[in-house]
Amino acid sequence: MQTQDKASQKVKIVTLAASATLTSQSIASPILADVALAYPGSNPNLIQMVLTFIALFCTIGGGVTGWLHNKFSARNLLLFALSAMIGAGLLSFAIGKISLVLLLVAACCFGFGLGLINSICPIYISAYFNGATRSRLMGLQCAMVNGGGLFIVFFSGLLAGWQWNYAYLIVLTFIPLLIFSGKNLPKESKTPPLPVAPQQRGKGKINFLLFYPPLALTLIGAAMHVYDTNISLYLFDFHLGNAATAGLLNCLYMVSGLLIGIFYGRIYSRLGNQMMPLATATGALAFFAAARWPSLTAAAFASLAAGFCQSASNPTAFFLASVSCPAAHRNMSLSLTAAASGIGMFLSPLIANPLANLLGGGQQQRFYAGMALMLFLTVSLWLANRKAAPYFRRYAAAQSETLAEAANPDI
Repeated sequence: MQTQDKASQKVKIVTLAASATLTSQSIASPILADVALAYPGSNPNLIQMVLTFIALFCTIGGGVTGWLHNKFSARNLLLFALSAMIGAGLLSFAIGKISLVLLLVAACCFGFGLGLINSICPIYISAYFNGATRSRLMGLQCAMVNGGGLFIVFFSGLLAGWQWNYAYLIVLTFIPLLIFSGKNLPKESKTPPLPVAPQQRGKGKINFLLFYPPLALTLIGAAMHVYDTNISLYLFDFHLGNAATAGLLNCLYMVSGLLIGIFYGRIYSRLGNQMMPLATATGALAFFAAARWPSLTAAAFASLAAGFCQSASNPTAFFLASVSCPAAHRNMSLSLTAAASGIGMFLSPLIANPLANLLGGGQQQRFYAGMALMLFLTVSLWLANRKAAPYFRRYAAAQSETLAEAANPDI
């Protein structure tokens, strides 16, 4: 038991630290204009692929993690992901001004590593922790994502002030994490699972619970991407600020997510699975405020509310994915959930833009379209939760009983 406790504590430290790297894709966003200046004859769409390939391969990496985990240990996958990100970042720094093709290749490697980490972290949490501790760590993981984002955005911006390719040197801060993970993560061929309840043993039947968390997060991601892609244009159209203002609003978004992640365990203990409907209702309020009263105050409120929406829905989806299906399908559900936000990002223009065009096609109409999507999700998730609630309670109660029988207290 003492050995398991020590292993769990080390897993907790590594998982939370690795989560802080998940917003490192934001390195590429502020420097795209500089990349375009470095390659003046290149197609602008090709320049944008530097960021798009990171997001695309992050989605691919997250989606295949469940399959890869059946062949490789979580420890090896995490070490490979960190190594790929460090190598890709240093390659971008070294040849970023020499070859656009190699810069795109590095973006693919970087995104794939991000996707692996995005899936491996909740897999580790669900394997070593249960109950309230699991939900609390899911929230803390989200807090670390936002806290790490603040660190990465700030210091990579400072580095980019010298030369744009210097921004990629932020990956040097990942090296201590790689060394610590290699020395402290358990070396089992697979992460040792907690005792499994009888209802979750075997392959079990694949029902809608396996797809409910990833589908919900995909639709939430599609709606939230309306905010991500339009907030800068919103400030420009209404003469509310410039890129620096957008950066400050992004910081408010992350600070809100950081605070919600820290207190997520307490909030979830009171609201339970209704966290996601509450999150989407708050997201709808954010879109409505920005569209109805175009002002810097409304934009700041929208950023705070959008941060709450994102940071309340993500850990809830991962937690439900970890408890809502038989153990044999758990890693697959978690990896699909990790890929969901990226899929939603690519689906967002296909869903939101036609709806915005029906409403008139202006910037306010885009936010009204986002509000409509969020309201639809609020009602749909509330109804889905009512249908799924008996299954969630049954699995949670059975798992708690199994843990008690195994004399394995909550860590």
